[in-house]
Amino acid sequence: MPEISGSWLDLGIVFPGNEWKIFPQDIGEATIFRVEYSTDWEAWEELAGYQSYGILRVYYDSWVEPSFRVYPQKNILVFSYTPILQDIPKKIGVRRILKYRPRPYRKYNLKDFSYSSTILNWSLRLFALQKT
Repeated sequence: MPEISGSWLDLGIVFPGNEWKIFPQDIGEATIFRVEYSTDWEAWEELAGYQSYGILRVYYDSWVEPSFRVYPQKNILVFSYTPILQDIPKKIGVRRILKYRPRPYRKYNLKDFSYSSTILNWSLRLFALQKT
């Protein structure tokens, strides 16, 4: 990855759920983003078979771009994404997806998301690199 120079604009913190949530700040002309996740990692890792990830997409005034996945992790994630349209206001939205993949050693395959959805709660703090 090329050297990153500029300042990080904090776009805010969102707690993704079943509905789309939009970050309050406009992303400007940013193409490099930094993500910090927060959750109870110990409980997260103990929940066998259940998974959660996020779907991000860029919002314009009258339409949205195709979405892409982000997977919660302990490490800070830096990624590059170039929005389709430039020079117009745009924001980023996120939605949480819950999945169940049974492990081979489980005796039964229950899909009870009532317990797991509270354990699989996480927050996403997003930053956009503003070039100087």
